[in-house]
Amino acid sequence: MNKGILIIFEGIDGSGKDTHRDLLYDQLTKEGYKVAKAESLTDDSITGSAIRKMLNTKQETTNDMRLALIYLSELVFNTEKPGGMRDLLDQGYIVLCNRYHYSTKAYAGFDGGEVDEVIYNVKEVTPKPDIVYYIDVDVKTAMSRLGGEGDFYEKEDKLQVIKDSYKLMLTADEDKNMLSINNDGELLSVNKIIHTITTNAIKAKGIKNEQIIR
Repeated sequence: MNKGILIIFEGIDGSGKDTHRDLLYDQLTKEGYKVAKAESLTDDSITGSAIRKMLNTKQETTNDMRLALIYLSELVFNTEKPGGMRDLLDQGYIVLCNRYHYSTKAYAGFDGGEVDEVIYNVKEVTPKPDIVYYIDVDVKTAMSRLGGEGDFYEKEDKLQVIKDSYKLMLTADEDKNMLSINNDGELLSVNKIIHTITTNAIKAKGIKNEQIIR
């Protein structure tokens, strides 16, 4: 069992998942907890660089299994590399990660089949998240935050399909760890909900902050 806690922030582009992860990080750090921000996609690996290049081409690869497989490979890399998510969890950190294999399932556009089989295998070798916050937002709101179309996923029709995929995952909740957080409201009110749920999970796991230890 992990000594720390793994918390994932999921959602469509423009949902506000980065904002809420950063807010929670600042709060927990000020409260004296050992907190680390992690990324499922970085630029310091061959696979990460490949994904960036593929996204920047703006080519139509939404259903391209190749991108999904490379992304899953990148996730495993960022979990297992020295100082990666597994090391941080073993050291008792509260790890806040932007996206996980849930994103691959939502963005790949597959319903069952080969990608699901690969995701199942990836789940076997990566830490199971304690909480997955799905930051829910209206697609039009997300597009306004993005400031227009960017890569080939940042289009209204595509984001709606991706949002629908997330909703199916939330309904199934196979790992019993997904929570939908409506982010159409006031920022600090939404943050308060996330902070309260997270704090309760930290206490339930028996993690102490440095202020308490002193």
